[in-house]
Amino acid sequence: MSITYYAHLLEMIVYMVHIKKVEIYGLKSFGYKNTIVNMEKGMVCITGPNGSGKSNILDAIIFALGENSPKSLRVDKLQSLFHDQTEGRVHRLVRASVTFDNSDRGIPMDSNTVTITREMPPQGESEYYLNGRKVTKTTITDLLEVVRATPNKLNVVQQGMIMRIAELNSEERRKIIEDIVGLSYFDEKKAEAMKQLEEADRRLEVAMARMGEIRKRIDDLEGERNDQLRFLHLEKDIRRFKAIKISNALREASNRLGSQKLALEQNLAESEKVSKELEEIRTQLSQLESGKEKFLHEVDVYSKTKAEVDTEISGMIMKFEQLKVSIASSEQRIRQIGQNIPLLMKERDSISKRIVGINEKINELQSRMRVKEEEKVKVAAELDRLNSELNELINRQSVLNEQKLRLEGQLKELQGARNNIVIEISTNKERAKFIAEKLESNNNRANSIVNEQKKLEVLNSRLQILRKKEQEKIDDYEQSINTLIASKGKVEQQIETTSLLLEKAGSVTVQYETKIKMVKNLQHEDYAIAILLQHAKEFGIMGTFMQLVSWKKEYERAVIAVASSWMKALVIKDVKRMLRMLDHARDMKLPRLRMIPLDIANNQNERTIPSYNGVKGLLSNFVTSKESKNLVEFIFGDTILVDNNDTAYQLAKEGWKVVTLDGELFEPNASAITLDLNSKITDLTKIILLGESIEGLKSSLDLVKQLITKKKEEIDNLAVKIKQMEGSRSEIYRSLAAIDSQIEHVQSSLQRQTRNSEDIHTRIESLSNLHTNIQKRIEKLEVQEQDINSKMMEINSRLEEIDEEGFAKGISETGLKKVEINRTVERMENEIREQFTVISSNRAEIEALQKRINDIDNEIEMLKNEAKEKSRIMKENSIVLKGVETNLKTYRDKEQQLIDTSGNSVGILQEYESKIKVIIDRERKLSKQMSNLEKDIALNRKEITDLTTTEMKLVQELTEYGYSEPVDGYDVDDVVIELVKEHEDLRSSINQLADKTYVQVIDGYRGMSARKNQLESERTSIVRFIEDIEREKKQVFMEAFDKVNKDVRHMFATMTDDAGSAWLEIENPDDVFTSGLSFMVQFPEKQARESTSLSGGEKTIAATTFLLALQSLKPSPFYLFDEVDAHLDAHNTERLSRIIVEKARVGQMVVVTLKDVIVSKAEMVHGVYPRNGVSQVIRYKPSNAPVAK
Repeated sequence: MSITYYAHLLEMIVYMVHIKKVEIYGLKSFGYKNTIVNMEKGMVCITGPNGSGKSNILDAIIFALGENSPKSLRVDKLQSLFHDQTEGRVHRLVRASVTFDNSDRGIPMDSNTVTITREMPPQGESEYYLNGRKVTKTTITDLLEVVRATPNKLNVVQQGMIMRIAELNSEERRKIIEDIVGLSYFDEKKAEAMKQLEEADRRLEVAMARMGEIRKRIDDLEGERNDQLRFLHLEKDIRRFKAIKISNALREASNRLGSQKLALEQNLAESEKVSKELEEIRTQLSQLESGKEKFLHEVDVYSKTKAEVDTEISGMIMKFEQLKVSIASSEQRIRQIGQNIPLLMKERDSISKRIVGINEKINELQSRMRVKEEEKVKVAAELDRLNSELNELINRQSVLNEQKLRLEGQLKELQGARNNIVIEISTNKERAKFIAEKLESNNNRANSIVNEQKKLEVLNSRLQILRKKEQEKIDDYEQSINTLIASKGKVEQQIETTSLLLEKAGSVTVQYETKIKMVKNLQHEDYAIAILLQHAKEFGIMGTFMQLVSWKKEYERAVIAVASSWMKALVIKDVKRMLRMLDHARDMKLPRLRMIPLDIANNQNERTIPSYNGVKGLLSNFVTSKESKNLVEFIFGDTILVDNNDTAYQLAKEGWKVVTLDGELFEPNASAITLDLNSKITDLTKIILLGESIEGLKSSLDLVKQLITKKKEEIDNLAVKIKQMEGSRSEIYRSLAAIDSQIEHVQSSLQRQTRNSEDIHTRIESLSNLHTNIQKRIEKLEVQEQDINSKMMEINSRLEEIDEEGFAKGISETGLKKVEINRTVERMENEIREQFTVISSNRAEIEALQKRINDIDNEIEMLKNEAKEKSRIMKENSIVLKGVETNLKTYRDKEQQLIDTSGNSVGILQEYESKIKVIIDRERKLSKQMSNLEKDIALNRKEITDLTTTEMKLVQELTEYGYSEPVDGYDVDDVVIELVKEHEDLRSSINQLADKTYVQVIDGYRGMSARKNQLESERTSIVRFIEDIEREKKQVFMEAFDKVNKDVRHMFATMTDDAGSAWLEIENPDDVFTSGLSFMVQFPEKQARESTSLSGGEKTIAATTFLLALQSLKPSPFYLFDEVDAHLDAHNTERLSRIIVEKARVGQMVVVTLKDVIVSKAEMVHGVYPRNGVSQVIRYKPSNAPVAK
């Protein structure tokens, strides 16, 4: 068992980290000096008197590891941790360090030792150091968590904690295991999941309700949507065909615009060509004039005058030609103006006539419009009448519809109620079926429970009989053991009494043997006296002098001083017997002796005693003898007794033998003085006389010793029998305990089965009642269903009575009339609109024509002004031309004279002149052509502007119909008429938002359906997750429970040498987390009981076992126990020490204790004692301490 248990414990310890050293400075009772407490693996005990500060070492350890709770540190506040110093210190500080052995690198640091230091100044802000490097508390905690070395209620067991654990109830035991293994994590997850489940159920319920509403709305919208889609399709077709008409007009306008643009481009090209040609001619003219001037410069110097003349002539010719050209151009322009003005006036007259025609046409259209308007008013009145009639019909139909809707609503409610009833009936039938199956199952289970109860009762009876037999055996053994114990007690008492007597007798024997031996060896006179006293009758020995006389205590010193040498003298009746005894003594070679023959002993003093102060009298007067007065006189008759030495000395000088009360003996004449201050007379004769008795006693003692040996053998035999009987009794007790345990288990099972049976019967009765209620509910619902069916039939008959068709027919006819009138109104409106459009177009055309007339008038005015200006210029140029011509003739003559003198230069100049003239004629023709082209270009541009405006208007209309480009054209007038007719038929009943609403509702329904599926999936996942949490939570708890239960059994068996047992029981295995844990404990030779009903010491043992078992759930490399054995007696302390020793083999155990039993088993002991108010620590390591493994 032990090896298995060690292996089990070794599984719990992963790391071999342990506390190697603790340093304390200024904490509680430890003063302001560094106190070092070295530790090792295994079991370390800290002991000392109460109040010495031994528990403060444990406080220093948990303080260094980060504990901040004043309660855990056993103070009211952290400031109380500072050591009190009456002398005071300028700098106070609390420091505690714990050094861990990290050889196996359990703490994730590359160091064989890890030192954690915590310092706290008076301000209270702690600082932490790891191997001398400052770190945060979180770093320390994270490192210690790796090896589970953080201080907690499992590895730090403080004073009073065991008693608190002992008083835990069953539910608190379960909760403490839940807290250790962290089941609150599962509870939080489950609570969160339950919230999510409630939310999912609520969302699913809302989604289902909304889907029902949406489905009904979809059915209503589907017909309206179809009508709207047809209406929209008709609108689309109408717009498309109207766009085709507009496209046809746009193409025609585009074709005309293209022709005008082509003509404009041709005119512009021609104009550009003429402009370039004109430019070239002017360039040629400039070149010729330049050549001419150059030629003139090349003429001979002498022709300077000629050159000047030529220059003048040339200038005059140029001016002359320019004037001629200007005059010709002016004449040409005047003629052109003369031609244009009639044309413009003719165009103006034509436009005026056209305006008159258009106005007549507008007047005609307006009169026709007025007629149409009057007809429209009449038709509108008819339409209003039809609307009133239709509204009345609709109102009446609305009333009927409301009545119908109300009836249909009632019918729908009844249908819903009937459906609910049908569903409820179906559900209740299913429930009834399920309950019936459940009843059958419960009845079967009840029968099985009854059978099980019978079996348990039979088993209980058998166990009771077996227990009775075992109890009878125990009683027999008890009686036999008591008899043997009584016999053993009597024998032991006899042995004890005999041994006591033997011991005393042996002591006396040894004492007397020693004295006798000594006397014999010394040949003392007492030996001779003793030998002779054995023949007292034979020799007439009356005894020794000391035996025959007596005196008072106050005279003893004086008597002994006088008769010390005669005290052991033998007193014999006569001299004759004395002589015979002398011969006998000589024959036996006896040592020296004194003898007094009584027949001759006489010492009569006849002198008168002086009367001095202090004289008492003769000493013989103060000594008496029953045997003979002469004997006293013989020894003391000549001695005076005084009370002071002065008197004694005085009498001695006078020849008297004197003795004082103090034992000062003065011989006569003061010749000698004998002092006897405190001497005693030994009397060994009795001892020597007892020698033979002593020998006999020794023989008897040997016999007694043999008897004691036999009695001890008898006791041993009785002890063996008692032990055998006790062993058998223990076996029977264990068997009886097992039987009691089985009986208790059977009775518990029987009670549980009884409770289960009661629960089953209660459940069966409840299910039966529920089944009956459900059947009644089904019958009641079926009656309600019949009532609802009859009501539905009544409502259906009332609905059939409502004449919807008559109202519908009237509304339909009125609606058709209204539609026909609407069509008429629409047609009239279209005609009016078309006429208005024509009128507007004609008015626009009039405005354009009027604008053109204004433009023509302006143009005529401009032409007239231009003609006047040209005439004026022409007159002025004619006058100037005549002057230039006269001057030219003069200069020609002068030139002729120069030519005559200049030779061939005249011919060259003439050639230049002829060329210049040709070019000037060509320039004149091109200028005229350019003027005509500019007129054509202006007309083209005006036409293009008008066509562009028309085209833009058509494109805008086309864009309004949704087309960016013209569409293919064909005749669509008849198609448009039919489409417009159908479009107007649908207009009155159309719901313009039906399609949009339908799509939205359908999308919403699809989304809701997907959402419903998602919600159902989420709910299923949440339910599965909750089940997984419950299953995993139970699995984790049961694993922890089994582990703790196993450890409880092992540890308690170890504590009690397998004579006792302890175990945990779940009160309700079917529902673990609503029941508690019973902690059953059976001490040797006792009944199994719940831990809370044990005695104080037993509670402590049980609670310690439970705590140590809990530690296996979260094993720590070290454990701190603070006086957990305080309430234990010696026997239970021994039990506790066993398990602590075993635990110390696999982990470090630091135990504060006052019990020698635990201290004696420690591998290292620290003693703590106070000195001057400061705790001092000494260390002791026993030589036989086991080496920690």
